Amino acid sequence: MPLLMSSSEVLIHKGGSQSWCGPFFRMLVELSDWFWQERLWFPEGLGWADLEDKDGRVYAKGRDLWAALPIALVFLIIRQIFERTVATPLASLLGVKETVRLKVPHNPSLESYYCKVTKNPTQVTLMTL
Repeated sequence: MPLLMSSSEVLIHKGGSQSWCGPFFRMLVELSDWFWQERLWFPEGLGWADLEDKDGRVYAKGRDLWAALPIALVFLIIRQIFERTVATPLASLLGVKETVRLKVPHNPSLESYYCKVTKNPTQVTLMTL
């Protein structure tokens, strides 16, 4: 089920002048044709034509996947609301505290050794610094 037109359906620009869109579009069409080859997606003897709706059978379409995007967005919004209204107050009631991360002080001798000598010093070497 190609996303773009097949290479035989690419329209030629009238007037002989082509912009950068023409070759780029043709490249995308050729990439789409290659990606959606029946031999890559189906066992021998089957193809895209076998997935068309017929005889009362309805098959899933690629456009059905677009429904996942709004659903994912709704889940993200629900998660943010849950974290702010339920999880954070519940965690504070249970005594869970946010850990404070300590910053390592700047050490010029270690920095220069790292930059000039090696990025993976041994433990013995670190002790001598």
